[in-house]
Amino acid sequence: MKKILALLLAALLVLSFAACNKPAEEPENPSSDVKELVDPEYLTLNNKEYGVDYVSLYSKFGKETSIADVEEDPETGFAYIEKDGVKYELGLDFLSMAMVYNTDPAGSDYANADEVYVEWWKLYMQRWNALLPEIPLYSNEYYDLYNAKIKGVEEHQTNPYWTP
Repeated sequence: MKKILALLLAALLVLSFAACNKPAEEPENPSSDVKELVDPEYLTLNNKEYGVDYVSLYSKFGKETSIADVEEDPETGFAYIEKDGVKYELGLDFLSMAMVYNTDPAGSDYANADEVYVEWWKLYMQRWNALLPEIPLYSNEYYDLYNAKIKGVEEHQTNPYWTP
């Protein structure tokens, strides 16, 4: 009886794996679904050419921009600069370069290079967190799933506070 039950369970296991590996049905027009879910501003840049369709703001304005020129949106924390009457949103590329190369003291609020660096870093991290919120990748608790009949487990108990 146990053998028949074991064979039946093994067959069910194989069938469940076969059902899980079945390819998913694709929608008729997948691009229409994506357009509804994704803001067009953040769609992939297919068929775009660097320098024509995309120009690095740091290459264009970075060297003459100081932290005093930056405006921070109080609601989103995004950083902006205004050049020739056009307002530009600063991305990670600009902010990462600025916190390395644009740390000269500027204005009355930033008396030394450390204060300027801290402000660039804050703007960089606010932008980064808006694009990719913090996702916990691990936990400091580890659990063992062992059968107590395994030799040695009774003598050497494990618990969730052990390191891996």
